[in-house]
Amino acid sequence: MNCSFLYQPASLWKISLENRKRNPSSRRLVARFRSLQGCGAGAWLESVPTSLKFALKPADFCLATRLRLGCDMPLASAIDKCDCGQPNDRNGSICYHACKHRGGPIWTHGTVVNVWAECLQDLKITHRKEPRELYDGANQCRPDIVYFDTQSGCDVELDISIAHPWNGDAVSLASREDGAAASKREQQKSMKYSQLFDVFGNPSNCIPVVMEHFGRWGQRAQQLLHDLSLLAVDEDGQSNSRDFTVYWRRCLSVALQRSNARVITRKLSRLEIHYSRYLAKQ
Repeated sequence: MNCSFLYQPASLWKISLENRKRNPSSRRLVARFRSLQGCGAGAWLESVPTSLKFALKPADFCLATRLRLGCDMPLASAIDKCDCGQPNDRNGSICYHACKHRGGPIWTHGTVVNVWAECLQDLKITHRKEPRELYDGANQCRPDIVYFDTQSGCDVELDISIAHPWNGDAVSLASREDGAAASKREQQKSMKYSQLFDVFGNPSNCIPVVMEHFGRWGQRAQQLLHDLSLLAVDEDGQSNSRDFTVYWRRCLSVALQRSNARVITRKLSRLEIHYSRYLAKQ
């Protein structure tokens, strides 16, 4: 693969707006680079694998790096369509991660939710994951984590989601504005949970925690981690907010990239099976 473009990143931003409108690939290219420049997108590259939380298997690291650089994925061009019927993309398109066939996005979402729960556990904050007994039937609003905020004296709902900058019409906005995919998802979640006011008679205290597929964090996710870091103290009772922020930002970043790699691995294993069948027919 010709990687000479990696040494001329400035040239990528010379793509005219008119060209982006005409060429979906150009819009995706710019949207990906905008997402990669955001907070948290490169935290997994700063992590030293001193524990399992920071460790990536060699194959997972290779696939995560390919995804970050926009390199072609193995076997991706051998099969025209995904199992869901959508066309495959050589460098790991949205179909690798947003395709609901065999639960790829659900698995990634669950992995990230578990790490946020561990973050709360580290602060000894009482929390519950997916409290079905309280929210089932509430206009389909069910947060992923609910914890008790001692400062406000009320429950805080966390709705965690992964937004893809290439999903639907988001690519057009994401190619023009930094963090547009995460911002749009935050607005959608906030409007959704405002319905809880009508159900329970109390205003919703929901925080939409959004991370973009390429690693960028939404504004509310950044603010949540900052607020939680203020509660962190070391063994001597001194503030430990900076170390706490760096530690959990890297943990979450590694977890997301590990999930991305595993989803791609599952997709490629199915492509290999289809490709073998294709060759057998020739």
